[in-house]
Formats: sequence, C-alpha cells, structure tokens
Amino acid sequence: MKNNILIKIWAFAMSIVFFALISCEKDDMKTLATQLESWNAEEITSTSVELSGFVVAQGSGITEQGVCWSIGTEPTIDDANKVADDIDGSVYWVTVSGLEHFTAYNYRAYALDANGSPLYGEVKEFKTLAHLSTVTIADAPSVITDVTATIPCDVPYDGKADVTAKGVCYSTESNPTLDNEVLVSGEGMGEYNAELTGLKANTTYYVKAYSTNSVGTSFSKEITFSTPIGVATVNTVSAQAQATSATVEGEITYDGGAAVTERGVVYGTEENPTIEDTKVVYDGSESEFSVDLDGLEISTTYHARAYAINSEGVAYGEDLTFSTYPTALYMVGDGVSDWSWNIEIKMQAVHSHPELFWRIVWMNETGGFKMNSDRAWDGGEFGKTGDAVDGVYEKGGDNVPVPGTAGYYMVVVDLSKNTVEVTDVKLYGIGNAFGGAWAANDPNYLFTIDNTNEVIRFNGVPDNGDLRMHVAASTLNCDWWQAEVNIDPATNEIVYREGGGDPAAFPLISGDDIVMNFKTGLATIE
Repeated sequence: MKNNILIKIWAFAMSIVFFALISCEKDDMKTLATQLESWNAEEITSTSVELSGFVVAQGSGITEQGVCWSIGTEPTIDDANKVADDIDGSVYWVTVSGLEHFTAYNYRAYALDANGSPLYGEVKEFKTLAHLSTVTIADAPSVITDVTATIPCDVPYDGKADVTAKGVCYSTESNPTLDNEVLVSGEGMGEYNAELTGLKANTTYYVKAYSTNSVGTSFSKEITFSTPIGVATVNTVSAQAQATSATVEGEITYDGGAAVTERGVVYGTEENPTIEDTKVVYDGSESEFSVDLDGLEISTTYHARAYAINSEGVAYGEDLTFSTYPTALYMVGDGVSDWSWNIEIKMQAVHSHPELFWRIVWMNETGGFKMNSDRAWDGGEFGKTGDAVDGVYEKGGDNVPVPGTAGYYMVVVDLSKNTVEVTDVKLYGIGNAFGGAWAANDPNYLFTIDNTNEVIRFNGVPDNGDLRMHVAASTLNCDWWQAEVNIDPATNEIVYREGGGDPAAFPLISGDDIVMNFKTGLATIE
C-alpha cells in the first residue's frame, strides 16, 4: 500500500514542481517555499488510524513534520498532533491511537520550518468505527436455588452502536460461549438480571454475560457457582379405582441432585395427603412406578399423591381425586316405580367393569328417577344435570326424566365418566342357537320390544342350541359377555352375568319363541 502511495505522491509532486518551474521567469529560479500535502487516512478502527502526508517542497528546510487532528474544523499543532513515525523520502506516516469511537475527525499534515513556524497542508476528514460494547457481570448470583439463579449484569457502554442483544451464556464446563446454553435478557444499554431456570441441583455452572452490537459480541469475565441439593420432582400420573381398591401411578422426573431413598403414594379422604397420613411405599428404584391401594371404602372419594424422599426432604406430586365404585346401585322414582326405597329397582353390575351398571326397566309415561348405592336418602343419591346429548346426561343432582312414552327402556350408568344414558333397549341373541355366530350386536338377532304386552321377544330361534343373550348401548363399553342376560333353566327367572361364570345351559329348539318380561323378572319359551 505504501509503495502505491509513493508512486502516486511522486507523480503528483513532480507535476506541481514542473508547473511551478515553467511558470517562473529565468530570474525567478530560486528555492521554492516549503509546501505540504495531507494525503490519506487508512487502517481505520474504532480507536486508531494511519495518516499520511508528504513534503512537496523543502523550502529552506524543515525541522519537524507530522500530522495534527481535532474534532474542530481546522486542527493545528496546538491540538492533538504527532511527529512522523515513518519517513520514506518525501512521504511520511503517523499512527494515531486513543481516538473516540464512531467520531468524525479533521486532520492535516504540518511541518516546522527552520524558524519553528508551522506550515500546514489541506484539511481532510476521517471517521472512526463503532466499538464492541462493554458488558459486566456480578461476582456471584444474587439468588440461588437448586434449579434457579439470578445473576446481575450490566451493559454500561454500547460502543456507539445499538446493542441488539444482551444476556448470559452458561455451561457446566468452563468458558461458555453462544454455542452453549444462552439466555437473552433484552437489548440496549443498562442493568439487567439474568434469570436462569431449569438448572440441575448440586451442579457447578460457569457463566459469562454478553452483549452484541453491529461490531460483534463482547463477553464479561467468567464466574462460577454451584446449585444446592433440592427436593425431587415427582408427578402423580393417574389413579384408577375399583370398588375397594385403586392403582395409583407416579413418576420421578428429577432426583433433586441426590439419591431418592423412598418413593410411593400417600392417600386419604382429605385434600393433599402427606406421609403423615396413609402411605404405600413402592418396593423398587424405578423412576416410573405404581402402587395398589387396598381396603378402601366403597363409594368414597379419595385424594392421592405420589411422593419421593431424598436428603433434602419430601416432594409430592399433584393431588388426584378418585372415587371407589359401589358394589350395588339402585333406581328409585315415580318414573320407574315410586319414591320409596322399599320398592327400589336394582341395577346390574358389569363383569370386570365396576364403574358400569345397567338395567332394562319399564318406565311410566311421566315422572323421573334417581340412583344411589344405598337404599336410602343419605346424600349419595344422584341423577342428571343439563340436557341429554343423544340420550346421555351428565351425572348431577336433578331427577332423570322418563322419555314420555310408557314402555321398556335401558339405563346405563358410567361412574368413571359420570354419565347416565337412557336409551331404547338393544337385546341380542348370540351363539349356537343364533346361526352359530359369536359376533356381538348382529341386527339379525335383535329382540323385538312388545310394549303392548309388556314383553321383549324373539320369534323363531333359527337353530338348536343353548341360549345366550347380551345387551348393548353407546356408553356400555364392555365385551358382550360382560353384559350377558340369560334364563335360569330351573326357575325361568331372568338372570344376569354380573361377576359370575358362564350361565347354566338353557336348551333351545329351532323355531322356539323367547318371551321375556323384565317387569316380573320371568321368561317363557313358546
């Protein structure tokens, strides 16, 4: 670069001297006056620049040459100045440092003649660049927990360029960069608190503050801190009830930085049970676990929480509620009988589904009904709330209304979903006497409702074989055999599968008619 400058300067200087010579008369041929040129500004940074000048004519001699500069319009040697660092013939260079960031300066070459008087070249301008911003970090976090830390930081100077991002970078290894974990805390100059979350307990972290402007990213010094041991983090995943038992699942998602020495489930009838209440300890070390709660009261609401213990203390999961199911459910009301518990109607339990109950019942033209697990008005009775959607009500405290036309209907209660369904009866034949097929809900073997005679019947059994029947409804979510109906061959009573085994064989002959009266509980074969 300097060689190019020399060539250009030499050509320029020679042209000046040439024109000066040819413009003089012969008698005027004498020493030219001292002349200077300010040349170039190169290698500009945020704090420094290289300035150059050259001597066009020495005159009677010069004792010093250099460059002066200022933020004013015409700098002189009374302003900032520096004697040439490097001289090559008529050209010289000055390296200036300590300048202000992003600032416009005027400069010009100067020389002192034999008398010490200053001579100047023309005034030129350069502008320094912006600088990296300055960012600092406190020696230690102001707040530390097992999983969080608050670290005070500051951007006191923006380098005369907008700070577009500031925050911290951190890692469990020394010298973190933006390639590690980064928390952005805003932009612009000023103080900020870096709020670190999701940390691991009993762990050492290394942190640097950073700030970014158009020049680049600057970092503070590195600090280090260690999180203390904390309690574990545990979730209560699910609770599934039976009549007198329940299964509760838990999961330890974080050990708190120390070994978990005990885990399990606490439960009770009050909200947020603790280990001071009833607990069941899980015999294992898996993070995901389940325990069985036995000996529960029927028709009772319980609260359960998973728990985990480490050296820091006890941690609990969310409080989940579950209700054990009754072993029996009764219907009462003027829509199905009357409001006396002396003539209640017992619903049928579903095999292996303690949450489900059903009943084919004769309903009057008007009235309503409720249900309870006890044959009494003890506060446990329930009905419906709101309007039905496709015959399905939400469980509530209002009477369930009858459909409005007297006849047989089917009621299904799902205590896990808290629904009450009132629907048309769907009673199907299945098995050897019905085509030998075992597919449920076959429309070819659907019984006919004969409300005029108050019976439900199937005319003309197609095959010889043992009788098997089942009911179906939209909320009766079970296999067909779990909601099976049959006839006792000894008494002709209608019997239900509930929790028992296969019903006693009731032989049929092809062509038999099956007539079932659910009001009397008896059936006949015609």
